Parts: sequence; C-alpha cells; structure tokens
Amino acid sequence: MFCRIEPAEKRWLLCVPIFFCIFLQTGCLDGPRSSGWLGINTCLGEEELEGGVNHGLKDSHIRITYDLVGELGVPLVRDSLMNWSRIQPTRDGVYDFAWSDAIVRQANKRRVDILALFDRIPPWAFVGMDVQAVRTRMPARADADAFAVFVKRFVERYDGDGIGDMPGLRQSIGGYEFINGIEDVRVEEYVWWLKLFYQTVKSADAKATVVLGSFTSPGLRRIDFGEGDYHTYFERLLSNPALQGADYPYFDVVGFHNYPDYYPGRSPFADSLAYLGQTMARHELNLPIWLTEYGSDKGDSNELRQANDIVRWAIEARSLGIERVYLHGLWDINRGGLESDRSGLVVRRRVGEVLHKKLGFGAFAMLLNELADKPQLIRRGEGVYRLAGGNDSCLVVWKEELYDPSAILVPGWWEVRTLTGRKYTRQGSALKLTKMPLFLRKVRSPFIE
Repeated sequence: MFCRIEPAEKRWLLCVPIFFCIFLQTGCLDGPRSSGWLGINTCLGEEELEGGVNHGLKDSHIRITYDLVGELGVPLVRDSLMNWSRIQPTRDGVYDFAWSDAIVRQANKRRVDILALFDRIPPWAFVGMDVQAVRTRMPARADADAFAVFVKRFVERYDGDGIGDMPGLRQSIGGYEFINGIEDVRVEEYVWWLKLFYQTVKSADAKATVVLGSFTSPGLRRIDFGEGDYHTYFERLLSNPALQGADYPYFDVVGFHNYPDYYPGRSPFADSLAYLGQTMARHELNLPIWLTEYGSDKGDSNELRQANDIVRWAIEARSLGIERVYLHGLWDINRGGLESDRSGLVVRRRVGEVLHKKLGFGAFAMLLNELADKPQLIRRGEGVYRLAGGNDSCLVVWKEELYDPSAILVPGWWEVRTLTGRKYTRQGSALKLTKMPLFLRKVRSPFIE
C-alpha cells in the first residue's frame, strides 16, 4: 500500500536534500574519530628550511605526502601546522590559512585525525633577539592578546561547528599540542602560556584535546644531552604554584618522545612511562599518555634493522598502556650537517620528490593493515603479542636477546609473513625466530584434504 503525500509534505521532502547539502558544507558532519592508536609525524611544518634553504611548501608536496599517508593507511597524523609565524608573519597583518587549509583538506580526504602542534612564534612577537631560537621559546607577554586571538581563530577555523570554519571542512581537528620539547622553556614561563593556550582552545572548542608539550626525555638522561635537570621537568611543572586553578592541570594528555637507541641497556619506553605515571599519581592525576615521537635512524645504513625496530617498538609501547603512538617520521629531512634526520620511511631527491621507499615503509604499512581490523593488542609473553578484533586474530612474534619463544609455535602449522614481503606456510617446529617480527596465523596442515 502507498501513502498519499500532501502538498505541504512534498515541499518539506524537497527541502531535505538542500538541508543535507548545507549541513555537509558547514563541516558539522564530523563523523566518528579514528579508533586507531598508531600514527606518524608528517613533518610538513619543519620542511620549509631543508639544508638551510627556504623552499616553501607547495600544494604538490602536501598532496604527495598525503598520498604516502594514504598508501600506508595511517589513521593519525601529528604535524606543526599550527604555525603562528607562517599564518601571521607581520603584526596586525592578515591571517593566511592557505597552507594549513591545504593540509587539512588532504587529511579530510583520507579521514585522518590530526594532532596540530603549535610551533614557530613570529619574530615580531618573540621576547629575545635570536630569531633562530624562536621555535623553542615563548612570546613576549605584551603580545598575549595577539597570541590568544591567533589560537582562537585557528581552532575556530577547524572545529567543525559551522561558524567561521574552513570552506569544505569535513572533519574537525581533534587535538592541539602546545610546543615541542618544552624542557628548553623555563617552567614558570611555560605554565603561564600553557594556561592561556588551554583556556583559549577550550573556549573555541570545548571537545578538543589539549596535549602538554611533549617532553624530550622524561625521567631519563639521554647519552647525547649534557648536564641539567631536564629529566625532572614534569615534576617541577606540576608542582609549580602558578599551575593551580579551576582547570588544573590545564592539559588533557601527556606527550613524550623516546628514541630507544639513546638509552642503551634500558627497556624501551618503560622507564619514562613509569616516571610520568608516578609523577601524576603524586599529584592525584590519571591522564592518558601519548608517545608523540619514536623511531630509528638505522634506515640510512641498515634498512632491515630500522624496519624491525619500528614494528617492535610500536607494539611494545602499546603493550605498556600508551594510548597513542606516533612514528617520527614520514620523510628523511636534510637540515644540513649533523642535524639531518634519517629516521624517515621515505628518501627524497629534493622536497616533494620521492627517491626511495625504505624497507620500513612496507613494514609499517603491514602493521597498520593488521591493526585496521585487529586494533586490540595483548601481550602473551616475551616477544609474543596477539592482535585481535572481531573474529580475527594473529600473532606477532620475534626472538628477544635472552629469550626464544619458538616453543609456543611447535604444535601446529602457521602462515608466515615477514617484513620483507615473503609469505609461506611452515610447521611450528621448523620456524627459527630472529629479531625480525613475524606475523603468524594458525592454519590447517597442507597435507589434510
């Protein structure tokens, strides 16, 4: 039986597609956030000055970067696109969001959740004279109003509420991090600006996540650092009287970096994680912890070792309870001399031109592909982890220095996939484990009809 539609009802139904299109254009259709926990630093905000030369960032480089992000299947990206110096290069000048808009559009296209890092204070707002140090210092307090206006304008543009949004915004930016490697900033000064940053972000988007500026080495001394009390910065920050207030501690997530090669003889991530957790407990806090940078620069000389490291370390970090893990980074970056960064997955001839995808690129993509439908990670023992989701699961297994878990594989047959792309079936007793992680699924014997 068909129902008769009256003229007024017809007019209402004709309006539905129009309302729906308007709703899409406002950016209010935010959609579900990614359930993934593994992401990558794309470093677009750092690549303008490669080899000491300001190349600028063309739309083509942003597109190529996100083509690689899509190929990897990365659900989370961290980048310093909240770049005050680039967006407002002159005092009282117009805001130029073209660069950040281009990045957000590419991320939206692939449903990638962005963690936007605030970075690069413009020289006109910098309290000191050394322009090269702008990246790691605070503005002059006299420019607090200009700082707050910029932060609010940026968050409003990408919050997806349909008011003042970037044209065509499909998914809002989910999180904002205030300054990278904060140990270079005096605690008192960082606290003052953190409170202003937090309050301004939340006033524009109450649902946004504010991440404490990532620590370079919390609780640990790095072999490449000099003397100092940088490793106790978190305790001194939480204890600072100026941090007290209605919204204490003025952040939602703690971020930190860890490059295990800088801590020989220590278990990757565990010591820093323990320090952060114990410090929060002393202040009656229990907040998520994100590993915003980890990686290995061995890909310059030993691509297989780099591939092994990035897969093993991601799994180990997650198994310790770290909520999110970001690899650093997608590209090798030539900053000139000893500062060149070779921890990327892709080598290039020049900015925006892919020369070579390292072995780690395929290994990282393999792990992300498994996590797409099996995001749950369960530690089964030393060097043995189970990825699970729905009705599917697999094991990720490798040999630790003092422990070989081969015995658990003996009863049965296994489909084996290696980080180098090989795939084969073996009986458990024939598998010889090495430091290379293997992805294993239990299968029936090939001799059973």
